[in-house]
Amino acid sequence: MKFREKEMYDQKIRFASRKKRFWGNAIDVLLVMILAVPMAMLIGLVPIATRENIPTKGQQLGFSGLIVAVYFILNGYLLWRKGQTLGKVLMGTRIVGRNRQRVPFVRIFFLRQMFLYVIALIVDLALSSPLLASLVGFVDAAFIFSDENRCLHDRMAGTIVVVADEKPVLRSSSEKEIKKID
Repeated sequence: MKFREKEMYDQKIRFASRKKRFWGNAIDVLLVMILAVPMAMLIGLVPIATRENIPTKGQQLGFSGLIVAVYFILNGYLLWRKGQTLGKVLMGTRIVGRNRQRVPFVRIFFLRQMFLYVIALIVDLALSSPLLASLVGFVDAAFIFSDENRCLHDRMAGTIVVVADEKPVLRSSSEKEIKKID
């Protein structure tokens, strides 16, 4: 198995492949939808789709909130402790800072995971255009074709996705004492 390596901050970093990142994300989306769609149908957030029965903006917003809640329930603890989602665990990848430091949960969850999702939701609700909202995700994903396999959300949050055996590093305030975390 080949990994892209790059010298960064006097360390070799093995970036996760595009394929591993794609499948990790696909697993996460699939798990969230398997749980969120039936729940949304039970509580009336997803009406039976017909031309006359289009979801209201309130239903769209409620469904989006449900997706975020399910994502948080499934992945919140892993993101906080290990910088991983269930998909990343299965694919053997993890999120770390550019200097391999553990990333604070707030930065991972809100800036890296949710910010562009919320932008796409606002575009969809404000312009009633799922197509334009999809462009947000497309532009985000297109950035993966850089030399470090970093999407737009990685660049915004200052994160990289590495092979999971690359342990994140906790640095003390003096930067002299370095501890690896599991």
